[in-house]
Amino acid sequence: MHNSLRSRIVATAVSCMALALSSSIGLASAEDLCSIPPYSYTGAKADHPELTTAIETLENYAIASWFTDRQTADERSTMITNMLNQCSEDTRLSIVVYGCGGSAGYLDNLKVAVAALSANANAELYIDIGYWILAYPDSASKVATAMKDIGTSGRVNGVTINTSNYRSNDECAGYCTNFQTAMGSTDMKCIVDTSRNYNGSPTSDWCNVPTAGIGKPPTSETGVSNVDYFMWIKPPGESDGKCPTGGTSAGSFYLEGFTLLWDQGYFVSEQGMPKIGDGSTPTTYAPSSSAHSSSQSNSDQTTSTPTPAPTTDNSSWSQDQTVGTVAPADTTWTEAPEAAAASTTSPVTDTTAPPCTTMPATTTTPSTTVPAAKTESTTQFNAIPSRSACKAKKRLRSL
Repeated sequence: MHNSLRSRIVATAVSCMALALSSSIGLASAEDLCSIPPYSYTGAKADHPELTTAIETLENYAIASWFTDRQTADERSTMITNMLNQCSEDTRLSIVVYGCGGSAGYLDNLKVAVAALSANANAELYIDIGYWILAYPDSASKVATAMKDIGTSGRVNGVTINTSNYRSNDECAGYCTNFQTAMGSTDMKCIVDTSRNYNGSPTSDWCNVPTAGIGKPPTSETGVSNVDYFMWIKPPGESDGKCPTGGTSAGSFYLEGFTLLWDQGYFVSEQGMPKIGDGSTPTTYAPSSSAHSSSQSNSDQTTSTPTPAPTTDNSSWSQDQTVGTVAPADTTWTEAPEAAAASTTSPVTDTTAPPCTTMPATTTTPSTTVPAAKTESTTQFNAIPSRSACKAKKRLRSL
């Protein structure tokens, strides 16, 4: 199994909330992303048959699978085996390698993960970064320092922004430019989590935002020069926790939240599909390829702030914990240099590892560890689902 995975997987985003993606490199056309549906969707369809059409539409696209240290070895093995069996050889496997815990040696553990995953020549690695950290030059420079340090351990393609959050695609592209400016190079690019950012967010709320909508489907055709992929990293419909706006426990399926996301999102607004409970026939059907993979072209959209952890096996959370940080006020600064070569060396002492955006709470538990690092210029949110701090248990040597 490991040999098969090694030959085709590409990537996995590694980090405190890691986001990832996988497959082979250098395809001329849009690349298909592939994964397996979140386990939470199986129960949701059984409990709420009225959601079946909407959920099955989403299952036609790749929703990232979470490989965490909350899974048993058997659960991790089963997840990977299922992905290899269900995803064709020419697709990229979307995988999040999750770990968190600033006090558990986040930066050092990230280096271990990057070194292990870089052994796969087809892997594309992106480190998760809290978008708010990239809003200010001082904090962005610390991210750049850490990224250059991490780059000495293996190949890193860039960073992931907006994991489990709601910020718009335009806003995230700006943060990516800030990242490139801090790096002094445009070599590294970004992934944006579009799972819930269709409407963006006019506020810094991050917990089950009631105005949110499911965003553009996963694709490599983003229409944004510094964004390599749009991905669904947070499974749409999994709760951020028990928030002032309502919600179920973090990572569990949240009926009201899913309904709002669907009714206010991409498939209803742009594909003409009916709202949940609306008996009309959809004018356009969304996905085109096999269930679980996608490569539709997408571009502008909207997003917001960080959320909590996924819950259940392949989903994105299941552990108690949540930290919210607020998006900084409008901030503009220098543009990214045009084609400066980034130096991926220069390890630094006393650096802050890229901060943790949110904790996934999946019932799985991978062997990675990536503690969250504290970030500057961030403000804590006032809506908080309670959750215990991330615990980094094992290093990623089992990969």
